[in-house]
Amino acid sequence: MEGQQRRLRRRPLPEERGIRVLPCRRRRAGIRLSASPDARRLTAGCARFGTRRTFARSISERRPMHDDPWEHGHYGAEDEVIFGSIAEDGFPINPDWLRLTSVGIDIGSSTSHLMFSKLVMRRRSTEMSSEFEVVFRQVLYRSPILLTPYSDPDTIDTDSLGEFVKQSYAEAELEADDIDTGAVICTGEAVRKHNSEAIIRMLAAAGGRFVCATAGPNLEGILGAHGSGAAARSLKIGAGMNVDMGGGTTKIAIAQDGKVAETMAINVGARLIAWDADSVVERIEEAGRTIANSVGVDVQVGKRMEEEEKEKVAEKLADLLFEALSRSEYSQLA
Repeated sequence: MEGQQRRLRRRPLPEERGIRVLPCRRRRAGIRLSASPDARRLTAGCARFGTRRTFARSISERRPMHDDPWEHGHYGAEDEVIFGSIAEDGFPINPDWLRLTSVGIDIGSSTSHLMFSKLVMRRRSTEMSSEFEVVFRQVLYRSPILLTPYSDPDTIDTDSLGEFVKQSYAEAELEADDIDTGAVICTGEAVRKHNSEAIIRMLAAAGGRFVCATAGPNLEGILGAHGSGAAARSLKIGAGMNVDMGGGTTKIAIAQDGKVAETMAINVGARLIAWDADSVVERIEEAGRTIANSVGVDVQVGKRMEEEEKEKVAEKLADLLFEALSRSEYSQLA
């Protein structure tokens, strides 16, 4: 055994191997072990003989840094090296690890977009559980923001939306068979359009293996709190609030200690009344008509809105939003 240890210690690393190594700590007899329990399991063969092992890329293969903090999950330098390597094709198959390609499609009343991600999931075996948890996430492709197309005020344009999704798959260089999991979520006023369910089923059938949902106000608030980072930040500061204003509704979520404690949704949105470049009204949601009428503004499709009328409606929407945020006495509209 001692001779085998000496031979392993003298064996040089190949030149193409990376120079980053897992941080180690010493144990009895000078044997080095990784500082992470998960890394110990991955590097058991090396740690047993006191050697170090790296899962990093060589310098020539390293990818450029990015400016977007949500391009991938950050779990510490050591975890990022390990989980990032597991996400790569060619890593040995292990029943305690799952590598998934995921897609999310968000159809809102104002905008729609799509994103592909690579996920690494780990079985919580150290806690005697068969449950998997996400330990690494990397964005593969993020689509441009699309103004949700409408063929008429109550109907989403299925053909235009389908073409947008098809183009996004092509730009990401992915096929439906490459998708392991995903979700199509319809939110806000888009849920109330008469063909929203048909659109969700169409996208799910064409896009791969999906979970489909029409998100209610509570689910929208929870998704917004986690997606914005407000829930995670509340672990550090104790509590936080996320205000997510969409085209038809605004979702408010309060997070405490990493969990969403309370949610609220109100009919305040940026496109409750939609007009073209000449201020001619193209679409009116029922909530938008009610709010406009409350301040004496008569809105009709095909009629031009004056700047003064726009300001009256905007001021009323702002008042309703701050009623909800301050929890003051609510008006009849709120």
